[in-house]
Amino acid sequence: MTKTRIGASHALMSALMGTALALALVSLALVARDEGSGTLTPLLVAAIVLLAIIQGVLIAGLRSEAERVKRSVEGA
Repeated sequence: MTKTRIGASHALMSALMGTALALALVSLALVARDEGSGTLTPLLVAAIVLLAIIQGVLIAGLRSEAERVKRSVEGA
């Protein structure tokens, strides 16, 4: 694999792990709601922020991959 493909793989794996963490935060928020704890809002806000960061990582990764493909097509 080329260096850019390895970088894209790492970005996708990071996004996948972050998504799993966000799902865990949402699950914890649901458990906190059932227990009547006051931590529901901070957990949901943390999950939303994490998902926004993941979205930014994925958009940047897709943009750089599209630029790489464009350069390789123009060079051919």
